[in-house]
Amino acid sequence: MANVKDLKAMTKWENWNGQLSPTQKVNTFGQMLDIYKDKIMAALPKHLPADRMMRVYLTAITDNPLVLECEPWSVIKSVIKAAQIGLELGTALNHAYLVPYRDMKKGIKVAQLIPGYQGLIDLARRSGQILLIEARVVHDKDEFRIDYAAIPPFSHRPSLDKDCGGLRGVYAVARVRGAEQYPKFEWMPKHEIEAIRKGSKMSDRGPWKDHYEEMAKKTAIRRLSKTLPMSIELAEGLQLAAAAEAGEVHAVEVGIDEFDAIGRPEQPKVTEQVAKRLESRAAQKAAELDAEPEPAPAEGGGFDPETGEVWPDQGAGATPEPEPGGATPEPEPGEDMAPLTLDQQKTIAQACRKAQISAPALFAWLADQYGVSKLEDAPQAIYATLRGDIENHADRIREAAAQ
Repeated sequence: MANVKDLKAMTKWENWNGQLSPTQKVNTFGQMLDIYKDKIMAALPKHLPADRMMRVYLTAITDNPLVLECEPWSVIKSVIKAAQIGLELGTALNHAYLVPYRDMKKGIKVAQLIPGYQGLIDLARRSGQILLIEARVVHDKDEFRIDYAAIPPFSHRPSLDKDCGGLRGVYAVARVRGAEQYPKFEWMPKHEIEAIRKGSKMSDRGPWKDHYEEMAKKTAIRRLSKTLPMSIELAEGLQLAAAAEAGEVHAVEVGIDEFDAIGRPEQPKVTEQVAKRLESRAAQKAAELDAEPEPAPAEGGGFDPETGEVWPDQGAGATPEPEPGGATPEPEPGEDMAPLTLDQQKTIAQACRKAQISAPALFAWLADQYGVSKLEDAPQAIYATLRGDIENHADRIREAAAQ
């Protein structure tokens, strides 16, 4: 393996683009993947075997000469993002692809992670609420009718002729748990598909040219997914797909810096004895804080030990007068009542995968313990408590969902 100095030099764009042979690039990518192997393996969902996925990712990079020409860190970050949302690259599953783009602002080629039609369907199913989701193309000779007063709101009999005519449109349909008899439906006639294609910077090349029907179906799935229960992975997949359709370079954020794992001395591991000592000190500090005397009331005023509020002219130890009706005033909405941020949702999702807690089990726990049915609706005030539930009470969460 090359030393740190050599790797840093080789992955600079001016060297990568002009001085390295394809063989050297393949070897360098292999070393970079090895560096981030632990991060990739930790991000993968439980159902994807880590060793196989490492081989799949390396093959997806090295089998495409155009990807080898891309700025190397854009490739590695795209691979890590694929691992985080649990998509395979370049296999027969058609989950996702690495597609080269030219970043005109930086004057370099970058690799863009693009979820495929089947990849978006797989991400949608992970919420645990989707029983069926698919998209189909309608041709001119097909028998196709839409009636929004009927259930389901469409009927489709494909033509069996070898020449079934040109593309007339595409539709997507999904059945959601608990409302199976009322399928979600989205129809897109060809002129709407064409409007989206023409708005892309890659309207006449790339997937729109080589795989038009698949892109049309993916467009319908994207539109339908906005009405479905949304997993974090699906939200990220839709964002990547939208950038790809527009032909834009989407900056992939995966929480790494270039070479943040290279050349750093290994951090000493915390032994069990040291960990216990730290826990003991933390407990002792907490006890000292609990034992601290409450602040004395301000002279000539009152003091509320729960809020720290001091008010004048009511006498020491007095409490504020309640509002009419005896009700305690509601606190003003604050930052802690805002919904969880996307990063917080990602952390919760990764913790659930690690604890083998399914999405339906998490949603059931949220509804039972916190009164919210979706992770994106949960307030920031419960973030730390929810993480503690997942880490310390995973069995109870799974058991509650099974009842």
